[in-house]
Amino acid sequence: MPNAPRKIQQLVTSTLRREAANRGRTTLNNIVTMVYSQIERRGGYQAFGIGRADIVMAVRSIIAREAKSQLIKTLPEDSFRAVLNNGAPPELRAILPRLPQWIAIEKGSDAQWVPSLQATYQEWLANAEMKNILANQTIRRADFSVNVADYLKQYGLTSLSEVLD
Repeated sequence: MPNAPRKIQQLVTSTLRREAANRGRTTLNNIVTMVYSQIERRGGYQAFGIGRADIVMAVRSIIAREAKSQLIKTLPEDSFRAVLNNGAPPELRAILPRLPQWIAIEKGSDAQWVPSLQATYQEWLANAEMKNILANQTIRRADFSVNVADYLKQYGLTSLSEVLD
């Protein structure tokens, strides 16, 4: 998605700075709510350079969020209840309630998704590999956070702002 209009970028930046100075922490939802209310008070989205293309992108984002939610949602129990009631093996009884409706076999917005009940051995392996890559990226980001925490501890700092002041 393209960057927000400059006025929105500036409003988000100033809101984040204000939250850092006043509270020292925030949530994404809090920033969105605060910025949106400021936009409404200052003339609405048009006054901030948000045009038709931005509205279309916002609606597409809402649709994408809902579609992803439904793709990863677990299968409804009625789609496999009969199998469970007819003496399914323990392994299958453990798998079925956890199955998503679809699985991704690639990353990205153009990734291919396959209904989980129709996914082949190779597609399940592709899903696992993709998740392993994402997990490793998350681990690397976590390692970075540990490195920063270790640096603070090693030098007796409360926060990095102490070395930047």
